[in-house]
Amino acid sequence: MVSVVDAQREILLDPQGTNVWSGQTTQSLNSAAVTWSLAKQLYGRDGPYFVIPLSLIIGMVPTTIQWLIWRVRILPPTNHSAYPYSSCNQRWPKIGPIKVDNIMLPLIYMYSSWMSVGVNSTITTSIIVGLVSQLWLRKYHPGWYKKYNYILGGALDGGAQVMIFILSFAVFGASGVGKPFPAVRFTSYSLWSEVANSVLLQWAGNPATGNVDYCNGNGALD
Repeated sequence: MVSVVDAQREILLDPQGTNVWSGQTTQSLNSAAVTWSLAKQLYGRDGPYFVIPLSLIIGMVPTTIQWLIWRVRILPPTNHSAYPYSSCNQRWPKIGPIKVDNIMLPLIYMYSSWMSVGVNSTITTSIIVGLVSQLWLRKYHPGWYKKYNYILGGALDGGAQVMIFILSFAVFGASGVGKPFPAVRFTSYSLWSEVANSVLLQWAGNPATGNVDYCNGNGALD
């Protein structure tokens, strides 16, 4: 950690950071400590960020509606006590093909908030892995899912951490100067022309312009 801080000090102090190094988490904690010390002025009723504490109530509204939809039951006209609440007497057990009690709105809120800050292209990969695991493997290969899914999750997590460690020190400059993957110049010759065509081939993970995850839709990173 000391070598990382020493080698990447300027980048870690930069609020923008890079695709590899960022002091975003530490800086956000520092910013939170400063802003919440001025909670009355910033987050109070007359403050510029009153919507932040108000969002706790805003988030409760759709969650409460979902709970009410799940809670509404169809009860028989007599002997109610003999018919406990169950999925059999729910009025709306599903919304389309999705079970109401399988929708975790707080998790959706939390991960959606990650889309507004920092380098968040990893969320796409997480969604793809989750869909493959929970929709395809769980539905069409339940035996394999039950026996190996947790092992697969651990393998993906551990493998990613090992690769991050190796790339950080071997390529991204954790212990000193970074050594990015080089570009390769490809030169072609024609029998009918004396002019050689030269093309600089940039490695896909290290483009010459823009961001490495190719998220340049707003043009700010071009």
